[in-house]
Amino acid sequence: IETKPDKLMRLVKSLVLGIRPSFSYDSYSGVPKVDLNIQTDKQAFSSLEAIFRWLTDQNQKIWLAIDEFQQVTQYEQPGFEARLRSILQFCQHASVVFSGSNRHLLWPIFTDGTRPFYSSTDMMELGPIENQDYLPFIEGHFREGKMQWEPEIIEEWLARTRTHTYYVQVCMNMLFGMKPKRWKPIDFEIAFENILKHQENQYIVLRNILPANHWNFLEALAAEGTLAQPSSSEFLTRYALGAASSNRHILGKLEMQELVIKENDLYRLADPLFEQWFRRRYSRNKPRFQR
Repeated sequence: IETKPDKLMRLVKSLVLGIRPSFSYDSYSGVPKVDLNIQTDKQAFSSLEAIFRWLTDQNQKIWLAIDEFQQVTQYEQPGFEARLRSILQFCQHASVVFSGSNRHLLWPIFTDGTRPFYSSTDMMELGPIENQDYLPFIEGHFREGKMQWEPEIIEEWLARTRTHTYYVQVCMNMLFGMKPKRWKPIDFEIAFENILKHQENQYIVLRNILPANHWNFLEALAAEGTLAQPSSSEFLTRYALGAASSNRHILGKLEMQELVIKENDLYRLADPLFEQWFRRRYSRNKPRFQR
């Protein structure tokens, strides 16, 4: 937007007036560091307003995309949504796209009549990419790399990842990088197991920081795949999860942490590879899930 260095520097200077720099040294490497910290809520809002004043002054159309917008619900500053709404309202040259991956948190921002962004946007939901669109894309890359592939197995992997773009890319990238002379079905299973092992460290860290009852709930949900009634006596009894009231609280916490999502009135783990890891590590011949 701004190509003239002097104007850009004036903008930067105006934005950092309310930010206090602090200098220190890294305790391990000895490399000097500088941190820019906003000290107060007032300074944070002033910086935000300065950015949008600058955008308003631009005599050109601007598209502003704010990703993972549901994170505003986690901000501690009171009235943040209202302040942001009022700022955007007067930014005449900017059209804003709010996107997010957690429908549970994102939709109420725009559909709750008591909140500032109510009815301020046109809503659009992006569903998963269909297999008939994904398969030619994947096969084209494999063909270009002079690799053999099994369409049935690729479809199975798409099902395991629920065609979630990030996890499809992770899996297909690993397959592409292996490049054996000739694929056998067992090669695909070994590759998928290697992917789960690669992800395993972060799952173990999560296991160590989550309360035991939260972890047990995730295990049970992974075993089910999808679940319509997480507070049903049948589900709770099958996995010895305890009282319905406490599990409703646990479910709410896991949704807030984006570990569990609800789609089409069904609950499931947000990470499809996490679900596959659970099933392979914990669900075999185990009537009762424990740490």
